Amino acid sequence: MKIGIIGSQGVGKTTLAATMAEELDIYFIEEQIREVVKRYNPLGYKTPDDLVGSMWYPHMMLDIYEQQLEKELSAKDGFVSDRTTLDYYAYYKVLNCDSSVVTDLFEKAFLRHYKNHYDLVIFVPIAFPVLNDNYRNTDETFRLRMDTHLRDIMYLNQNVYILNGNTLSERVEEVKKLIDSITKKDQTII
Repeated sequence: MKIGIIGSQGVGKTTLAATMAEELDIYFIEEQIREVVKRYNPLGYKTPDDLVGSMWYPHMMLDIYEQQLEKELSAKDGFVSDRTTLDYYAYYKVLNCDSSVVTDLFEKAFLRHYKNHYDLVIFVPIAFPVLNDNYRNTDETFRLRMDTHLRDIMYLNQNVYILNGNTLSERVEEVKKLIDSITKKDQTII
């Protein structure tokens, strides 16, 4: 099964994705942006926000897209991914200052992959304040804007589920039940 976990920053995606990968004994794909930004450290960029508005921003986004595809395609037995190409596109769309031609190219690539590549997408809504880890954007207005933008476009994939639980254990149980129901439904089709 190919599972993508989506949502705004600081909602618990990483914790849920890592836990579900362990529970399901499948590959865990970490958020690619942290690794990609490290490549730009020699140029003086330490966080994603540092790159926004720079000439390197579209390059960073393309690097993230390529890394995400590479990780997903190499996971032959399924995966749980902390973010999907939809997340990355949503952040790009909200923060970009590129020409419409470049923006359209990113939209086609990121969203085409999102529509066709995940068996299940789990949306993690905002349930608690974002913690400051000196890396992610902690502006609550921006966080709400991202949450809204993701909600507006996440239904491009027909297998989207919005979590109701707020604790990790509630979320894990919810996802397990969902996977069980999908598995049972798939078995009845066969």
